Amino acid sequence: MLDNGTVINKRMIESPKSFQVACTVMTQIIAQVASSQYGGQSIDIRHLGKYLRRSRDKYVAMLEDVISSKAELSQTVEALMAKELASGVQTIQYQINTLMTTNG
Repeated sequence: MLDNGTVINKRMIESPKSFQVACTVMTQIIAQVASSQYGGQSIDIRHLGKYLRRSRDKYVAMLEDVISSKAELSQTVEALMAKELASGVQTIQYQINTLMTTNG
């Protein structure tokens, strides 16, 4: 669903281009599945790794013309990645912890 896009509430959702968006889309998929089944669910977050790499590539492309030092570029990208990772995980936690469904 993340790789090929999906339809949620009759709207086409493209494949995410960043980790943060992938986390958000994943929580929406979880909510849709939870609303139509009774019982627990499990997810595998390994599928989000490629979106973290996409975010890294986006940051490198955005900053490589601005920051000439490879060491400084690497440090800056790592700092941005840490923030994006924390924000994505926080999104998943908040969305799952506030999930309300009719089935449970």
